[in-house]
Parts: sequence; structure tokens; C-alpha cells
Amino acid sequence: MKEIRKSSKSNSQKSDQNFFTNKKSTNLNQSEIKKDKNDLNENKSKTDVSLLESKFKKQILEKEEKRKYFSEKYIKIENKVKDSLSKQNTDEALKDIVVGALVLGASDIHFDCYETYVVVRFRIDGILVDIFRTDHKQYALILERFKYGS
Repeated sequence: MKEIRKSSKSNSQKSDQNFFTNKKSTNLNQSEIKKDKNDLNENKSKTDVSLLESKFKKQILEKEEKRKYFSEKYIKIENKVKDSLSKQNTDEALKDIVVGALVLGASDIHFDCYETYVVVRFRIDGILVDIFRTDHKQYALILERFKYGS
């Protein structure tokens, strides 16, 4: 019986030894591991992409909301200035332009003259934004008041 046990032990030891030294079996395991890692990386990259997409969508929606909010503010400023100019109240018109620039967080106020109209622009976050247009007569009134005030 001892001989049978010895032979069975030797066979099991041989199979264990073969298992650990057999490169084919470890290669299969390594290839499976690599495949699993690749699958995990692909899934991770897909979730990363979906997270980025959701962040960008959120940022775009926030910008659209800001644009809508600011466009309403632009319209209010334009209406106030044009109403003041129609009443020949250039002091009030100039005040409305300056207050509007402060409310919107503008660093500069620009008056860009073209052949038929003048564009009032504010520099907001480093970008020149068109606020409203006016004609040359109204621009001349605002400019005169500005020069007298300074």
C-alpha cells in the first residue's frame, strides 16, 4: 500500500509541478487577465466619456441660461436708454449705460461707430458683447453729455 500512496503522491506532485511550470496554462491565464483588464479599461473609458458628456451638457445648459438672462438684461438696458433719449434726457441715458455695465460686470464700455449706426458694447469676461445699436444723432447727444461730465 505504501507503494501505491507513493506513486499517487508522485503523480500529484508531478501534476502540480507541471501546472506551475507549464507555460501554456499560465499564458492562457495571462491572456485572460489582459482581456479582462482591457474590458475594464473600455468600460472605464465609456463611463469617463459619459461623465464628460454629462458635464459638458450641464455647462452648455448653464451658458444658455446665462445668455437668456443676459439677453433680457440687454433688452432692459436698451429700452431704458432709448426711452431716456426719446425724452431728451441724456444724463439719464448715460447713467443707464453705466449702471447697465456695472450690473452686467463689464470692465469697459465701447462705442463703435459705423456708417449708419453706432453699437454700444460692453467687455464682459474679456469678450466684447453687443448691447444695443443707436443712430448717430443719439450717439452725439450721449457723447456731448459724457464730455461735459468729465
